[in-house]
Amino acid sequence: MATSKTRYLAAGTVHVVAGFFTKGVTGSITAQTANILPLIGGEYTLRQTDFRFKKFKGKDAVRFKSAVAETSGTREPAPGPMGTSTVTATLVDVEVLGVLRVKQIQAQLQCSLPLNGSGDATITVTKAVFEGLSIRGHLIAPHLEIDSFGQNGGNSWTGLHARVLSDPEFRKRETSGAPLDPESEALHMTLVDHPGTSFESDGITCAGNRITVKDFGIIHVGEYLVTPYKRHLTMLRLELSGPVDGNLTVVDVYGNGQPYPP
Repeated sequence: MATSKTRYLAAGTVHVVAGFFTKGVTGSITAQTANILPLIGGEYTLRQTDFRFKKFKGKDAVRFKSAVAETSGTREPAPGPMGTSTVTATLVDVEVLGVLRVKQIQAQLQCSLPLNGSGDATITVTKAVFEGLSIRGHLIAPHLEIDSFGQNGGNSWTGLHARVLSDPEFRKRETSGAPLDPESEALHMTLVDHPGTSFESDGITCAGNRITVKDFGIIHVGEYLVTPYKRHLTMLRLELSGPVDGNLTVVDVYGNGQPYPP
């Protein structure tokens, strides 16, 4: 009889830009620098340079200089008692419609769990960084706080769920606006604990994790979807409305993993 071997079923995805336009500019951007971690684990790196998508009033609708997407996971059969997987994205010099520009964005999630089922899995935000985020030439500096999602149980579902229910101040970082259900298996959080600087004379208003820009749209910053078994971090989500309509995600990482057999 064949003996069962311990496996870690790795899961993770990375992309740096994806979305669609419906007015002013039309068409879809398939997920760029898209890297998918296979169940068997391993180490994978994808690089891309000089991306440009269409023109609007003489400027690229979307462009970036370079991007790197990295995924890795414990190879099977697992050599030790723990299974781990990591997803990482780095995007350099990205610009949207000549309005939003960021010198660099980095995001990373790391998943770890005991393969014998002896404890909770943890998924930790190990990196979430904006460098030089500017809108219409104004430097916007929203503050991202990630320690709450890595310390004191904040990287486990049970620990984070309990804190959201018990800590009214931390609960403000839940963004869905819906009443919290103790039985819920999804939390819509943000990494933003202090909004950036508003420049209302130029139509830029920062509140919570949202940046509202006149004749451009709404920029959602540091959205973090938490469920018992996965985490999904979107560094920027754009709802474009004005001369150009559409939706974009900019730097998106997803992480998960589980032992097999259970």
